[in-house]
Amino acid sequence: MTTPVDNDKDGWYNWGFDDMKPSGWEGIGLMDFDDSNPNIGFMYDYGVYSPTISGPIYLCSEDEFILSNIPEDLQDSVSWSVTNCLPTSGSGCTAEITPLGYVGKNCKITYTFTYNGTITFEKNFVINGPREDLVSVSVLDSYGGSPPNYSDTYYICPNTTYTISYNNYDSGCTTSNFDWDLPYGWSTHWEYNNTISINTNDYPYGMLDIEAETECCGTVRVYTLYFVEGDCEEYFMIYPNPSEDLAYIDINKNKIDVDELSPDQEFTISVIDRSGITKYSSRFKGFPFELNTSSLPKGVYFVNLSYGDNKSTIRLYVEH
Repeated sequence: MTTPVDNDKDGWYNWGFDDMKPSGWEGIGLMDFDDSNPNIGFMYDYGVYSPTISGPIYLCSEDEFILSNIPEDLQDSVSWSVTNCLPTSGSGCTAEITPLGYVGKNCKITYTFTYNGTITFEKNFVINGPREDLVSVSVLDSYGGSPPNYSDTYYICPNTTYTISYNNYDSGCTTSNFDWDLPYGWSTHWEYNNTISINTNDYPYGMLDIEAETECCGTVRVYTLYFVEGDCEEYFMIYPNPSEDLAYIDINKNKIDVDELSPDQEFTISVIDRSGITKYSSRFKGFPFELNTSSLPKGVYFVNLSYGDNKSTIRLYVEH
């Protein structure tokens, strides 16, 4: 009995007969007709079959994926599953699916074929726009620095100018003709290609939707940003605030020039509850500073920062 091998790494094993497996072998039980070519699969009833998956690279609405080159009388042995789409699974070689509302998610459809063993075939695709791992958004203040953010939520100041850019490095789904749906009361200084310069109002809260024409899916909402007001009256700000498990302390560049602080400047931090008890203290250098708030009971705290002869206090709310 020939030892099974898979020289072309296509999941099919060549041992000379399509329905014979070496004793004790638990791998695929179908013969690879040409084990030097990954595009040539198994032999069944004197026919050679090379299964492949056809379907879109970018799925923007209901469409179908098809597992081809499976013998007709074996197609009942095929099932499939898919991520971030509906339905999530089914049977047969044809899958008619609709993407969920995520933008740019990397998805995968997996076909499982069972006959004298089990083998899977996979195809990756993207839904509703450019690949999310090839897209980024930058928010810069007038100093060229990025305001504090927690995921897609930025902590910004009232009546302040910011420049926002949408960056897309997905060559398969380019973007153009941007439309910026700003929060109520914000104004636009200028727009150019993928960048907009804005000015916030007295209450810099809101949501920014970025819409664009995409090469792959037409006009879609490609990104959403969220904005809340930071501690803009202080030299330092803390976010997110309220905090659950982590809070970050950073420099408010609108109030103090970062160049005024030496990279070797040492800071002392203390967290004090409303009864005056110190719950945490430490020394650190460099921003942002990560403060673990998971062990602090729910309530109001005062975060004191001391450096040289200077002292600043920030009010922190903890919610679990």
